[in-house]
Order: sequence, then C-alpha cells, then structure tokens
Amino acid sequence: AAKLYDHAIEAGSRNELPWCGKGQVALEKGQFSEAAACYATAVDITPTHAVAWTNLGVALAKVGAPADVPVLKEAATAFQTAAALDEREPAPLNNLGLLLGDLNIHDAARDAFREAI
Repeated sequence: AAKLYDHAIEAGSRNELPWCGKGQVALEKGQFSEAAACYATAVDITPTHAVAWTNLGVALAKVGAPADVPVLKEAATAFQTAAALDEREPAPLNNLGLLLGDLNIHDAARDAFREAI
C-alpha cells in the first residue's frame, strides 16, 4: 500500500489523501516520526482536514512519549485543532484527555473527556 501512496505523491498530486494513507501505514508499522511528517504535510495541503490533525496528534504523542514536552505540546495543539474543526467528533478530545492524563494534568484531562461526551 505504501508504494501506491508514494506513486500518487510522486505523480505530483497536491492532495492530502495519499499523505494520510502513507501516514497511516507508517503509524501501523510503528514509524511514528515518518507518520508525523506525512500528516504534517497533509494538514499543510488541507488545513481543514480534521482526521489528519487527529492522526498528526497521535503520531506526535508517540514520538514525544514519555518526556519530550515540546513535541507533546504539538500533539495537544493538533488534537485541539482537530476538535475545533469537527466539533461532533469525540476522538480528538478523547486523545487530548489521554495525553493530558499521561502528563499528570488531570483537571484538564477531565475537562477534555467531559467535552468529548
């Protein structure tokens, strides 16, 4: 699948979908830095793609875990951006709550979980 996404990207398409697909393949392989780079490109192409923002947050959270605070802050920002873009989708806020809980920021984590439901 990754080769097909690479082919679409190399063909010069300015579409975020091959980047999202390539990012998903990288996430599934545990290649979190590569996944983050793919999703960052996807949101650069289409800044309103909420799912790409959520997956960027997931990838960055994996890259930054457990202690790279600047990267974890980027992950939190990605989740917040996704939540603002699609207020009906609970996944970004749920992921934000998990991240904040891991960082022992419990009040903010609770607030994110409450907003998700």
